[in-house]
Amino acid sequence: LPPPLRQLCHHPIARWTCLSVSSVAMGAVTSVLTDGVSKLLMPADGSYTKDWYGFGPATPNSLLVVGHVRLEVADLGLAGRFFTEALGAAPPKSPGGDVEGEICFPAGASTFVLGAAAEAKAWPGQFYVWVADIQAARTACGVLQTELSQLVVLQELCLKREDRVDVLVLREPSTGHVFMVNQAPKGYDKMLAAAGFLEEAGDRPNLLTLMDVQVNIPPSASAGLTAFYRIFLGASGRRAEGGCKVDFSAGESIRQALTFKEEDDDTEESKLGEATAGSLCLYVPSHDKFTQAYNKCLKADIVTSPPSSEAQGDLMEFRFRRCIVPASGDLLLNLEHIIRSPLHSECPIPNEVAASEALRGA
Repeated sequence: LPPPLRQLCHHPIARWTCLSVSSVAMGAVTSVLTDGVSKLLMPADGSYTKDWYGFGPATPNSLLVVGHVRLEVADLGLAGRFFTEALGAAPPKSPGGDVEGEICFPAGASTFVLGAAAEAKAWPGQFYVWVADIQAARTACGVLQTELSQLVVLQELCLKREDRVDVLVLREPSTGHVFMVNQAPKGYDKMLAAAGFLEEAGDRPNLLTLMDVQVNIPPSASAGLTAFYRIFLGASGRRAEGGCKVDFSAGESIRQALTFKEEDDDTEESKLGEATAGSLCLYVPSHDKFTQAYNKCLKADIVTSPPSSEAQGDLMEFRFRRCIVPASGDLLLNLEHIIRSPLHSECPIPNEVAASEALRGA
């Protein structure tokens, strides 16, 4: 086994179910597990059985929320089954408008947008999500895996009891996107419902929220990405073990992170310029910060849409692909970002919550 898996297998109360997987799949699992057990235990100890009282104070200079993640998939129907059956997401929705070949799955305040692509590529990292019932997810994954005769469960981890899984590492069978699944703390679904992200009554989805988006990067990119997000987007942009992180906060019910995880030292530097499949939509906490971010990105000549500041008065979103070293302009990451104002018509966060986050970050 690779070192991260060996370390976890030696944990005195950890039991891994190790499956026979390809080298590509095992590489994805190794990447997922480099954060170690601490990330797997993100819900507080005992939170499954005791009432939970929230995340606590937000990290200073947090952005507002990850609006959506767009993923390429080779088979829209197969990927849709993974989201509805394995993750227990709510029924898919069409994005509307003139968009064809896309479906959307809500995950709390965020949304996964799946787009059909002939040469779909897996996300270069993983997604960390919370579900209401991880035992139900485990059962559903086993059924789907049997029906498809394809690998869905890459790993499962039991930390406290041999008969109850604490962590699932899943592979979306169409394209190979990797998801790490934890059970949400007790009462978190009620908190989401009170905030308007779930129905107050009736059947609720098992997939509750997106907690973390991880992007794998070469080791040389961490310092530059930290500076990029701090300078251009006014984000927290802080170094973390093995990489760097951007924090998000919206009210008491939403805490998220965009994590850049350093790969092995032998990662080729040429990967810095490779286009990453998919895209991220990020909301900033105030319209003033949005305007500042747009002007800085426009001045750095990285904005791809809109191309000029002529319509700035009505501007609610802009896009860029190139994350650069602020001092030199050297390319660090080639990933489409959609940056939006909290006043955007599709912002999932209520205006009063966004306003309070803007004041807190001021």
